[in-house]
Amino acid sequence: AVDSSGDIKDQLIFRIFLYCAVRVSELVNIKILDVNLIEKRIFINQGKGSKDRTVLIPEQLKILLSAYIKTIPKNIYLFENNRNEIISARLVQRLCKEYQKKAGIVKNIHPHLFRHQALTFLTDKGLTDAQLQLISGHSSKKNLEVYQHLALTDVKDVYKAAMKGLGW
Repeated sequence: AVDSSGDIKDQLIFRIFLYCAVRVSELVNIKILDVNLIEKRIFINQGKGSKDRTVLIPEQLKILLSAYIKTIPKNIYLFENNRNEIISARLVQRLCKEYQKKAGIVKNIHPHLFRHQALTFLTDKGLTDAQLQLISGHSSKKNLEVYQHLALTDVKDVYKAAMKGLGW
């Protein structure tokens, strides 16, 4: 639904959530100067707990970011409204609801869900707790347990079917 909208700004918002695992408060506060397209990184200034961190951006996101940034030469923030003011977290939450309806998704969609999805995906791909902690900005490895639990939930049915094959 987001891709078919043709709105590059909306596409970028959701892709940054999904690829970079940022929080909504971090996303709305990204400044143009925080984006380093050469090194494929975004600096997150004063994220949760007043912590700074850097998130990586994949090549396909770099291309979209580069095209978008060229269209907003006067912006200070990556995402501003028509009055050149920083967008609100509430606006991003409304976008989630709007695209949820357009896509016909019954489940409640909210910005933090994309962060969970990204970190669960990375857990499934074998990233270590230390690597996930660096990417997510979590202060403790203990906080990462939720993503391991989500990953186990995702494989529960497949696991049960496989174990039936053992004849137990």
